[in-house]
Amino acid sequence: MGLVAKPMAPPQVAMTNNESSTAQSSSLLSRTPATSTDNHSANTVQNATTNLEPTRDQKVMLDSFLSNETNLPAGWRRMAIGTTNVHAKYLDSTNLHGQFELSARAEGFRTNGDSLLFVGKTNAGSPFSAVLLKIDSGTPLNRCGIMVRQSEKQDSPFLFLGASSDRIHVDLRNDRGRFFSNEVDIPNTMRGKPIIFKLDDQTNHFAPAYSYTGSQWASFGRFQGYEISFKEQVWVGFAACSGSLSNEVTARFFEK
Repeated sequence: MGLVAKPMAPPQVAMTNNESSTAQSSSLLSRTPATSTDNHSANTVQNATTNLEPTRDQKVMLDSFLSNETNLPAGWRRMAIGTTNVHAKYLDSTNLHGQFELSARAEGFRTNGDSLLFVGKTNAGSPFSAVLLKIDSGTPLNRCGIMVRQSEKQDSPFLFLGASSDRIHVDLRNDRGRFFSNEVDIPNTMRGKPIIFKLDDQTNHFAPAYSYTGSQWASFGRFQGYEISFKEQVWVGFAACSGSLSNEVTARFFEK
């Protein structure tokens, strides 16, 4: 996948021997009459297996976990990239434009590999836009927004457009592994309010733009050159990271 980066000021099954032996042993055992010792062993195994059954409380916890992690719309995937301290929910399964909630304790974009939660779907060239409704426990270290990404590898090329508590951020890793970032202040009067982000179709590339109103879009010169090709299938979706493993951030989005 080709990426273009032109920022004005880049910052720095064969069977194994063990399996064969096991299979032979099983065959021999099947032809050997069971002794009292064999029966005792079988009962021991059966009891041990029975004891491994989850308790009612464990089942409730498991059901709760699965409902939180697997209720994403068809075609969407949750990807814990470089971290395991993440959760994703789809809050209204009856609404095609229901809200996604992402929570993460993750360090963010790093030159040696990313640490973030990404919830995405495959995309072969359509623009992608979404509304960032709110960020809970927002700090300047957070990054919550939309992303196009080649894969779930930690060093995958990507383009991110999102926000922290006080700024709009754009970050890019190109296919040569070079990392670029830029930012702009959010006006005081707009902080804490919804922001619309989009990765727009511009001659076979995604280019970032954002709006506070939905009618006036800003892609201003400082973000020019932050583009990623979509000539081949990529992942698009939502991304969140808190900036550190000691803090958690939660963000809510819906796709437009």
